[in-house]
Amino acid sequence: MYLRSLRYEDGLLENIEVGLLLFSSGMFVYLAARRSPSWLWYALFGVFFFFMAGEEISWGQRIFSLALPDLFLKYNVQNEITIHNLNGLHQYSQELGSLLVIIVCCTVPFLYRHSLYARRFFDTWSVPIYPSAAVGVMIFSLFFMVIPGMVIEGHGHEMDEVGELWMDVSFFVFAIHEIQKQRK
Repeated sequence: MYLRSLRYEDGLLENIEVGLLLFSSGMFVYLAARRSPSWLWYALFGVFFFFMAGEEISWGQRIFSLALPDLFLKYNVQNEITIHNLNGLHQYSQELGSLLVIIVCCTVPFLYRHSLYARRFFDTWSVPIYPSAAVGVMIFSLFFMVIPGMVIEGHGHEMDEVGELWMDVSFFVFAIHEIQKQRK
């Protein structure tokens, strides 16, 4: 019961998630502004994490009591100002997000560590590599979002918020790792 109360819209877990995403976004924007060889990747991560934070709080809809525009009223399955809940995208947003996370956070680091060709490619393009410490946390988060949906019919989504929190912790670890790497 206690965990359920933490998972509500605008609840404690969601607010922590937004804070982690905004801090991560800010750190990546800071790194991008320093014009390191990875500046473009850092800028993309900064924008992406800011976008995720905005989506998490429906772009301030409930905070600022914003009226729902007609477009969102007509096409958004949760009646929120969000892109990921638009009809047609909503049905696949978790799968697409999970695929992106698996590629960026798991596959790229694995290839970087085990393929000389991949290492050269990623180094040539100055791709920031997700740190090993964050990969484990990311995999842990995916279990919260994927396994319950496969096991608990109709209620698997209830653990999504917990999985999202761990995912955002992983992003925060990634941002701190890149800050520390730039200081060396």
